[in-house]
Formats: sequence, structure tokens, C-alpha cells
Amino acid sequence: MMPPTHAQFELTERCNNLCTYCYNSWKYDLTSQPPRTASPDSAKQIVQKLIDYDLFVVIFTGGEPLLEKDTLLDCAYLCSSNNVTPDLNSNLTLMTMELAAQLKSAGVNKVMASFTNHDQKKHDAITQRRGSFDEAVKGMEYSMAAGIDVVPNMVIMKGTVADVYKTGEFLHKKIGIKNFNGSPIAPESADIHAGQMLSFDDQLHVLDQLLALEKDYGINVRSVITFLPCMLAKVPERDKYVRFMEVECQGGSRMISVSPDGGVRTCPPAWASHGNILEENLEQILDKMHCWRVAPEDTDSLVPEECRPCVELSNCKGGCRIEACVMTGSLNGKNPYMREPLKEKLNWRPEIPSNDYTNSAVSFKGGLKLRSLDDGTHEAMFGNYIMGLTQPELNLLQALSEKERVDVQKFCSEHELDPSLVNVFLNRLNS
Repeated sequence: MMPPTHAQFELTERCNNLCTYCYNSWKYDLTSQPPRTASPDSAKQIVQKLIDYDLFVVIFTGGEPLLEKDTLLDCAYLCSSNNVTPDLNSNLTLMTMELAAQLKSAGVNKVMASFTNHDQKKHDAITQRRGSFDEAVKGMEYSMAAGIDVVPNMVIMKGTVADVYKTGEFLHKKIGIKNFNGSPIAPESADIHAGQMLSFDDQLHVLDQLLALEKDYGINVRSVITFLPCMLAKVPERDKYVRFMEVECQGGSRMISVSPDGGVRTCPPAWASHGNILEENLEQILDKMHCWRVAPEDTDSLVPEECRPCVELSNCKGGCRIEACVMTGSLNGKNPYMREPLKEKLNWRPEIPSNDYTNSAVSFKGGLKLRSLDDGTHEAMFGNYIMGLTQPELNLLQALSEKERVDVQKFCSEHELDPSLVNVFLNRLNS
């Protein structure tokens, strides 16, 4: 089993918004159980333990992490000074010019910003706080001015399905965003969220709007929610949607979530803690997530029986397990969006290189992170892309990181590599 590459660390459960879709908004009764917040010392202890485990990225989230800006700055700097990427999930309504500059100096280069709608009244109704629309837009502007990449994330509910394109368009024209996420709501409560969940046709409408944003404005679009491949079983022209099926559930396997008190969960919407990182070794905690971490074909996995005959099981893993549990009462229940097992694989088309590097000298541009695993294999992260490496690929990356320029033809000849395959690899590095 591969070790996690990312951790989401909730600095606090406090938030200045109360979004109707949020999985945190009803987890506590403010009159009897106040939201938890990590102390500055415990926060740094948690981050140091994540650094020691050789993770690639720590994502600071909440609640609203900007409510704990001093702790956030200290923890972000601790990450960046140890070659771990500090990212941020925030509604950005508390961002200032000064804070944005401080976060950039501390190593924060990317923030996923919650933004609910292009319509001010709809936005503020969803956040349940008047003025949050204007504050969020201003916060994105401050962040971008400081050189931080802003990726707006629109959580889509039944009443906002038709607003995806307009929201992305508004943000592109207003502040020049280059990236946009459209993510259907992940239910935390059947009673609260069942009526807000999207239908099958709604999901396709979301994807069509994302593709239109990409076509019309060149915006990089994606979703952070798992779409099931089987939803395309009977869809004409399904190839255009396949790219959105590549986001698989990584809860407990490649991603973990850490609560303000150090409790470790498989993912942010999950409620069960498998141990406390301040009290236990992370490896011991991961062992308790065995059923989440094994291959989906394993009999110990949480994959529902209905999904086991599917030829895309290894890519899908049966969909979100928390979503299934909310709607069925069981972690290995059927995902509400599951249709029928696929008998033929989807057309997972390989990427076609857009640049020819085979007759040139190249240099690696920024952000290379390497780690060696216990089984002797290697992993690299560049940008948002993580891949396993063969020894020649590791050699190439090390050469790229150590030299100003590397002659591709000469390197291929020295290591007996196929130049066309190296070209694909280099295009991925620069994508």
C-alpha cells in the first residue's frame, strides 16, 4: 500500500460563514460543544509529524483557517522550509493585502477558494452571511495580486446547477481566474442534504458547463468530487466526459485529514477518527485504515458487491464511501450515483504531447519533490502531478534539478531510453 502524499489539517472548526452545503455546519451545537481550535504549539507539533512522514503537501483548512492567521503563517513557513508544499483552503473573506503578502512569503502558492454563485443574493443566502460575496471577491483579488494562484471551488447543489457556467464566467471576467472547480455537493446528512443532491442529468449538465468554460475562455476546469465511470454507460459521445472520471477517492490511501486536536480521519467529510497523531505513530494509525487502503479488488476493501463485476473497479473504487454511508447507512453500501457495472472499459485516451523536446536542451521549472519508498520505488511531485518513477526517470529528474540544462538526445542515448516516451514524460512535467 502506497503512503499518503497529502494531508488536510483543520486548524480550527470555527468559521465566519455557515454554508448550507458544508459538512461542518451542524457537527457541533455552539451552546454545548464549542468548535475546536488547535493551539499554536499543538498545530506546529502536528505539522512537524506530517513533515517527518515525508508528505508532499499539507493543506491548511477548517472551518476557516484565516481565523487563526498567526498559527497558519507559522505552520506554512514550517512546511516550506522543510520542502513540503503548504496549500490553503479558505473562503478568503478575511484576506487582506498584508496577509496575502505574508502567506506568499511563508510559501503558500495556491489557495482553493470557496465561492458559491455569481449572483450576490444567492451567494450570501448560501453562506448565510450578508456581505460574504464582496469579501470573497476582494479576497481573491488580494491573493492573486500577491502572486498566489487562486482556484475557485463552487459546491453545486440542486438549486445552483444552472449557474456553473455563469459563475466561472463572472470570475474570469471580473478578476481573471485561470482555474475553476465545479464540485457537486457531498452529503453529510441524508436528512439535510438529500434534497440538495444532483440527479444524473444534473451531473452531466455540470460537466457540459465546465467544458464550455474551457472552450470559451481557456479556463482549466476540474472537479474535486468523484464521478463514477458507470454514469457514462449509456451516454452518447461519452469520451468528452472521461477526463472527469479520473478523480478517484483517495481517502485514507493517498490523503488523510487531521482534526484540530490531532485526530486522524480518512478524509474531511468522514466523522470517525482512527487515532491521534499527537499520541500515536502515523504508521500505526494508517494500519487501522486497512479497509480504506487496500486495493479495491481486495475482499477486505469497502467496495460494494454490486461494483465488483465492473471492469473500471480499479479506477473508481465504488465511488465515495462516505456518500454511500450517508445514504445507505453502510460504508460498503451502494453509492447513490452508481448505475450498473461496466462490461467494457472507457476510452482512457493517452495524453498527446503538445511540445517536442527530443532535439532540445531542457531545464526543470520549479517545485520538484522526490521521495523514496520502503519498497525501493520512488515518487515525484511537480505542480499538482504525482507519479511513480522508474530508475531512469528518477535519474532524469535529478539531472534536471541539478543542472541548468539537460540535452535530451544525449541523456536518452546514455540511458538507452526511447526519446518518444521521454517526450511524453517531459510534457507532463511542463503541463
